[in-house]
Amino acid sequence: GDHRTAIECATKGLETADQLGALPLFAVLFRTLGNQHTALGHYEQALEWHSRGLDLARQLKSRSEEAQSLHQLAVVHIHMGDFDRGRSLLDQALEIHLSLKAFHDVSSVYNAYGHIHASKKEPEEALRYFKQALEIVEEHQYHHALANVLSNMSSTLTQLGRYDEAEAILQRMDAMNDLYAGPIRVRRMTRAKLAEARGNFEEA
Repeated sequence: GDHRTAIECATKGLETADQLGALPLFAVLFRTLGNQHTALGHYEQALEWHSRGLDLARQLKSRSEEAQSLHQLAVVHIHMGDFDRGRSLLDQALEIHLSLKAFHDVSSVYNAYGHIHASKKEPEEALRYFKQALEIVEEHQYHHALANVLSNMSSTLTQLGRYDEAEAILQRMDAMNDLYAGPIRVRRMTRAKLAEARGNFEEA
């Protein structure tokens, strides 16, 4: 599918980068390969590519690339269920993101913190971080990130039995410009979780 095609293209890109001696391009390609392997569930390969990216970022003294590599390594560890390692890497990434005033990435870290607590069945703590992510997304008008954070909040509120609040967020998502509202399937899944929790199985 698309992920395998992206891997093929990035792998060919490595040859070009090698011919050009373009080290910054390697960093981008390493991250691309890591992300695509993560999406396919190839976590060991993803760790390898992101680790290479981290080494290169430090060699280039690129704080931005270093933060991105730490962040993506954290995502892989979270997928693997190693939440402590994931949290440690996110903490390191967050420090750099904040120093660079990369607030979009800061919101993404808070969102990831929320996922860790949601996975650990700690919805109150998860909601706290999703709210922090939302505050940043709204303050800086990161419209493309808004739907994802809102969906996470709605799912967490549903887990907490706060159905009216979860429904209000879904209605807000429905009212958003389609360009920013996120994939329809994500909204449908979030609404289905709420309907099921309320006992409306036909709607789910």
